[in-house]
Amino acid sequence: MKHNSYGVLMVLGATLIWGTSFVFQANGNDLFGPLTFNALRFLTASVFTALVSFPRRPVLPGDRSVSAGILSGICLFAMTTLQQLGLHMGVAVGKTGFLVSTSVLFVPVICTLLGKKQASSTWIAASVTACGMYFLCMSGPASFALPDLVIVFSALAGALQILILDRFSDRIVISRFTLIQFMTCALFSTVFAVLFEGRMILQIRFSLPALSAVLYTGILASGVAYSLQAGSQKLLPASAVSVLLCFESVFAALAGWALLQEALSAGELFGCTLIFLGALIPQIPVPFLPLQRLRQEH
Repeated sequence: MKHNSYGVLMVLGATLIWGTSFVFQANGNDLFGPLTFNALRFLTASVFTALVSFPRRPVLPGDRSVSAGILSGICLFAMTTLQQLGLHMGVAVGKTGFLVSTSVLFVPVICTLLGKKQASSTWIAASVTACGMYFLCMSGPASFALPDLVIVFSALAGALQILILDRFSDRIVISRFTLIQFMTCALFSTVFAVLFEGRMILQIRFSLPALSAVLYTGILASGVAYSLQAGSQKLLPASAVSVLLCFESVFAALAGWALLQEALSAGELFGCTLIFLGALIPQIPVPFLPLQRLRQEH
């Protein structure tokens, strides 16, 4: 698979921002409700994207920015809401980052269900990733708990968002698509926040930590990072992007260790290692995978 170096750098830039943003998301949960925090985050992202996207390009025939942006925004709402709920329920920042990276498993599975044949290396990677999830979530006194499952479902929503963007990448204007995506997510987040966190909204008190959490996640982790992702998927296929996004887990673990003094047990570290290896296996050259080479020869 031939990778465009600019696309790779764009994805890695997005993963660096997203990996470190889990710290701010965790802090945001301490200051707001999960839905209220997401509403503030994506309202900020919408305003930022609207300001920096002028002058706007005219709508051309075949432009699917609006419809693709709405679909992607719904997936983004599901993904970020589940992430916030998982963090609110006590999943550590580092562990969250690695569980989110299991979207690399869901992307090829969904592609297969849609009739797109996958290489044997993809299924080897899926098996290794599944083993990693077991060690990551089953180590220590607690077994696989509901908060872990919530984060895994957020990874599934993230995989759907990647595939939607891959499907429409050649028929969208990035700035218009990104703005519609954020506005859709902000709308859903606001409605659900009013319905389920109405009293908490009335008690909001903005402080420096609160503003920093909203601004970092709204401007950098949303406005900048998702624009980088959208740009990268014009240059790279969905499978390559999903693999590179696994580096988000590394940055999340480092940020949790450096900023929140979080530590993972030996079993959890082993699980993290397996998940990371599962992300890299699809990129191993064919000659090093005998089963895949044998199938290609026949």
